[in-house]
Amino acid sequence: RNLRSLRHLSVAFVVWPTDGSPDLWGSLSNAACLESLAVTQCDGLPPIVDTVVPPTNLPLLRSVKFIGSPHMVTCDGAWRFLWRLAALNELSIAAGAITVARAW
Repeated sequence: RNLRSLRHLSVAFVVWPTDGSPDLWGSLSNAACLESLAVTQCDGLPPIVDTVVPPTNLPLLRSVKFIGSPHMVTCDGAWRFLWRLAALNELSIAAGAITVARAW
């Protein structure tokens, strides 16, 4: 589906198998107008990685929030995605100490 005009996306309380593929985020590759993304309490949801969603395809994404969604920041591809977002000026991550330790 074409998400080109989507400006804000909030995903909350989604339960996903822990072996889910990051490919599920592929449709965001066309969301060129996306300005904010929030993922809240989505246990098991795979991370958004730079090989599935090239950060250059999201030139307006300024705000990213991952709250209680531990898998979103546990791999290098997820951090590469975040650090390569040209417009990013707000990043909020609320996760437990074990998740944060694994991410570093």
